[in-house]
Amino acid sequence: MPQRARNALGYNAHDWLRKHHVKGFYSLMDDLSFENGAKCLMQASGVGKLKPNILLMGYKGSWRECPAAELTMYFDTMQ
Repeated sequence: MPQRARNALGYNAHDWLRKHHVKGFYSLMDDLSFENGAKCLMQASGVGKLKPNILLMGYKGSWRECPAAELTMYFDTMQ
């Protein structure tokens, strides 16, 4: 991902946290697959004194319409 795009995503994340009055941290990770990106986030969390080791993930709403490989990747990530 180009640096300009990373900076824009970081700004948007910080702006969202500020607008919603959320006191928290975010980490920007990019990878080719959802599973690998989630694994990177889980390994990066908890680094440092103030970062808790909690990962929030969205709930999959398209169980019946998504491809089987995508569904398997989602379940593997949860395990």
